[in-house]
Amino acid sequence: MEDVSTLYVDLDVHKDSITVAHAVGMGEVELFGTVGTCCLTG
Repeated sequence: MEDVSTLYVDLDVHKDSITVAHAVGMGEVELFGTVGTCCLTG
């Protein structure tokens, strides 16, 4: 039987940036990083 965990991903989206956080199962939330959106807005 496999050990299966759920990966939760959160995106905090703003005009100037997108921040990504993640957690495995009910574990601690960890900040993955922030990405600028200067090139996505045209």
